[in-house]
Amino acid sequence: MDWISLIDQIELDEDAAVLGDLYEYLIGMIAANSGAKAGEFYTPHQVSDIMARILTAGREDMPTYSLYDPAMGSGSLLLTTASYMKHDGIRGAIKYYGQ
Repeated sequence: MDWISLIDQIELDEDAAVLGDLYEYLIGMIAANSGAKAGEFYTPHQVSDIMARILTAGREDMPTYSLYDPAMGSGSLLLTTASYMKHDGIRGAIKYYGQ
């Protein structure tokens, strides 16, 4: 069975978190199997999570904010950081920047 068929069978929850978890797992497996050196290709979610907690400490209730990652790969650090901020679904509350 191919990957697309397998992914199509996944039941999504209201925020589709399972797809993000699957993506992180697959990227980690690709990095592990490609021979990439640590930190050269993939930042483990645990590291991104700690960085996000540090960046958001004391700022969780800001109504609007900008996130910038100068070494952005997949954007997971930006998304993880956003998950700790309380923006109440306000359109335009989060501005993402990366390169």
